[in-house]
Amino acid sequence: MRAGWLYHLGQLQQQQLAAYQARISDLESRLSATGEEMGESTVALQVKVKELGEKADQLWEQMDKLWASAWRRNQADIEANKTQLSALDKQVTANKKQLTSSSSALQSELDKQKSAVATATEVQSVLQLNQDAMLDSLQRLAKDVKTLEGKLKDVDAKAANMDSLNMNNAALMRRVTELENKITNLQKLIQGPTS
Repeated sequence: MRAGWLYHLGQLQQQQLAAYQARISDLESRLSATGEEMGESTVALQVKVKELGEKADQLWEQMDKLWASAWRRNQADIEANKTQLSALDKQVTANKKQLTSSSSALQSELDKQKSAVATATEVQSVLQLNQDAMLDSLQRLAKDVKTLEGKLKDVDAKAANMDSLNMNNAALMRRVTELENKITNLQKLIQGPTS
């Protein structure tokens, strides 16, 4: 803030100096252009020129002082800015390193994820093949079960027939036994009583 004010003040003094120099140039040109002023005292003109020169020297000296003062004050700001710039440069370097490290870590993680996806795809393919094989096996087993059910029905039918035959045989055996008993009784009757 103060450096800006000093700079502004220096600019104003430079403008004043330029105005004085223009005035001196104007006066010099008038002196050389007009003949009637040649009658003035050379000493008076020299005094005026000397006064203007001294005024110009004073302005230059003040301007130099202002610039020196501003420069000294600005040096602290410049050094502070350099320090901040150095700190920012270090921070940028650290951020670049961290970004590079993070990028490498993310790339590594991405590679792992890609590998995991590839593995999962392979596992899915194997599971699909196993599922297809199991489905085929289940279908074969279902056919075998139906075949066995058919055979079991045949066995059940044959067993029912066997039961029926066994019942018929039992009935026939009873009938045979009855007939044998009758035959025996008839033979006894035919032979008569033995005394």
